[in-house]
Amino acid sequence: MNGRMPLLVLLLALAGPVAADYRYIHAPLDTAGWASDGNRLQCLLTHVIPGFGHVDFLRRPKHGLIFRIRVLRGPRRGGTARLMSLPPEWKHYTTPRNLGTVPVVPGRTPFYLNNGWARRLLAELESGMTPVLRFRDWADASDIVELRVQSLRFGEAWSRFQQCEQNLLGYDFEDVRHSVFLYAFGQTALDSSMRARLDQIAEYLQLDPAVKRIRIDGWTDSKGLARINLKVARKRAQAVRDYLLGKGLPAERFQVVAHHEKDVKFSNRTRQGRNRNRRVEIRLIR
Repeated sequence: MNGRMPLLVLLLALAGPVAADYRYIHAPLDTAGWASDGNRLQCLLTHVIPGFGHVDFLRRPKHGLIFRIRVLRGPRRGGTARLMSLPPEWKHYTTPRNLGTVPVVPGRTPFYLNNGWARRLLAELESGMTPVLRFRDWADASDIVELRVQSLRFGEAWSRFQQCEQNLLGYDFEDVRHSVFLYAFGQTALDSSMRARLDQIAEYLQLDPAVKRIRIDGWTDSKGLARINLKVARKRAQAVRDYLLGKGLPAERFQVVAHHEKDVKFSNRTRQGRNRNRRVEIRLIR
């Protein structure tokens, strides 16, 4: 370039660094609010930000509280955001709070925080503060984005969310996805402990439409005639199915399989093996 600096580069150098613009994202003040929804498997507290996405607090059985923000267009690369809490105008005596730095994750859920972070944000909202996430824009990082989570109309939905939390089941899918019932020799009827377990499974199935199939397998040992043993295995499995059908579950979700005495998991040559082969297994399949 013959030692001469191009005019545009020279002008930029003289002007110094370009200050980043601020963009503010939040729900309109006249319509901002919160909604609570859920059942015994899930509690959801939601704040919609039109044109951007929605903020959720989520609780499920045996899991901690989750804070997440789902967006219409997410970042392609990860990064960080500064988390702050700003006071509303009526709390003029309160200073802004710097809560720390949180990760930005690529995809449609760029913000996903749990337990301590989520509870901290709930506490800020409950006290009337406005949580703010400040980060570089996801297009070319030229602007600073300030995402504000309004606390307007929070209280009533928060109360309903807390009531939902108190009614969550004490167990989740992993607790009921696989069950084994062991039988005494010749036994086919359900005992009280089996019925209690089936009541728990039925309660879960009535709440979770994601379970598409209920597979029930019946086994037996090798004592007695093979054809009789197969009938016993089938009778055991069908008794389990019939009990669940009696709880109002649809018949098309069930698959019942009776296994021949030679189709076993454990050796029929030992008493211990035979005791373990006289069983019914229930598997919930999503």
